[in-house]
Amino acid sequence: MPRRPTREVEREFLLAFWKLHILHHAGEEPVVGQWIMRELRRHGYEVSPGTLYPLLARMEGRGWLRSKVDPNGGPRARKEYTLTGAGRSVLALLRGKVEELYREVVLGDQAAPPATRRSSMEGRDERERRRSRGLDLLHGGADRRRRRVVPGRGARARKIGT
Repeated sequence: MPRRPTREVEREFLLAFWKLHILHHAGEEPVVGQWIMRELRRHGYEVSPGTLYPLLARMEGRGWLRSKVDPNGGPRARKEYTLTGAGRSVLALLRGKVEELYREVVLGDQAAPPATRRSSMEGRDERERRRSRGLDLLHGGADRRRRRVVPGRGARARKIGT
């Protein structure tokens, strides 16, 4: 029986897997927190409500998920989470990255096919273009702007770009 991962491993690596898993299922159909916990448990992950619900709130805050609450459900009404357009874009990007990582780490494929290398370069060019405009899907979608420290202002940052 495999050993349970340490909290450090969970925080550093597995949290990203959980997010990807949530995006995937929310893209197939609306999901609720209890179902997500059971699904992750089915894959061997023990996720507490104190970890899952703040994670869902962050993902919703970044614009990747949208929640819908039953108006007649009272203060503890279930929230159904669905994937947004920004979430679909993030999921598509991450699927490509996971596939590339799988080929290299699991299959030991060091030489990616030329088409993959070219698309990876095109993806890098797209990311650089987005960053230069202050847009970055992985950090909250098209409405987030880069921040930079203003000299003489300490750690205060201001928005740049238009």
